[in-house]
Amino acid sequence: MCPYVKGVRVIESAPSGSDKAFIEYIVQASNKYALDFVLAYADEELLALATNEETTSLCFVSPPEAIEQCLDKCCFTSILLDLGVPTPKFKSCGPVFCRPRFGRGSRASFPIKNDDLIRVMRKSDDFILTELVENGSEFSVVLSIAT
Repeated sequence: MCPYVKGVRVIESAPSGSDKAFIEYIVQASNKYALDFVLAYADEELLALATNEETTSLCFVSPPEAIEQCLDKCCFTSILLDLGVPTPKFKSCGPVFCRPRFGRGSRASFPIKNDDLIRVMRKSDDFILTELVENGSEFSVVLSIAT
């Protein structure tokens, strides 16, 4: 049984979504275990499954273009701001919150209050700087809409 989700049984571990063997594994596992669907949530898995003809009918995923927009934090933040969704705005002077433009799990995300470091990070296209929300809670949202 999965120690995290009651009633879920872990059968075996799949290769990473960025591994070339991932798609073949998913196709073989779907046949072996008669899977009705695959629900992926890791960035590299979503894009791999959404762009492969063998898995698109088996997977509950958005179109690749939508996934790419959501994986790019700069693009996604811009979309949220354009739609008027409350979200921290881009900011170029301190204090700021620095995050990698691509990535997940809060890796390499941290507040910056030092103006010299902010100037350095501003020059990189690999990071985005937004308003620093003090004492805020961090959370992720997954939205699934069936049409």
